[in-house]
Amino acid sequence: MEEQKTIVKVVIVGDADVGKSSIVIRYAEGQHNPNISPTLGAACLEKEVFYSGQTYVLSMWDTAGQEAYRNLVPMYFRNSQIAIIVIDVTTSKLVSSFEYWYSLIQENCEENIPILLAANKIDKTDERIISNDDLSALVAKYSIPFFETSAVTGVGISSLFEQALSEFFKKGVSASQNVDVKKLQEKQSGCSC
Repeated sequence: MEEQKTIVKVVIVGDADVGKSSIVIRYAEGQHNPNISPTLGAACLEKEVFYSGQTYVLSMWDTAGQEAYRNLVPMYFRNSQIAIIVIDVTTSKLVSSFEYWYSLIQENCEENIPILLAANKIDKTDERIISNDDLSALVAKYSIPFFETSAVTGVGISSLFEQALSEFFKKGVSASQNVDVKKLQEKQSGCSC
């Protein structure tokens, strides 16, 4: 009998150039690619993860942040079980950006979907505008966890996704359909969604 694994769909949102693709690639492939092109529409990468005695397939949907593609983003929310909002700590748009994406998730996803905030680009210490205190105040208002991350160095990336899974199971959200592992391995790239 073929081994079956459960898919957990994660949608990653945020403004253009905040590092969504870099975070997903860093987590899925364990490396940083400085030559990433902007995502058009959405891209999907999968990673097998072991959590609480079971193996899951994280299906990570990296959505476009450019204004021209924003009307397409809600369709990628369908059946999402975890949402991660990514912001760039080197810009001053923390509150407006976060609130835009948070409300879009609330309008288009299940009521109890776990939402996390990734404050990315912390490796750019000389350019940092958003402080840890600013982030703490914002997430306290919404009662969501946040992680300071760097897709360049890898800091905080694994912790972000580990906590995302933890929040997912704490909220009692059910996982998606099972996937045939052999077919997944034969496919090697792309998404089964």
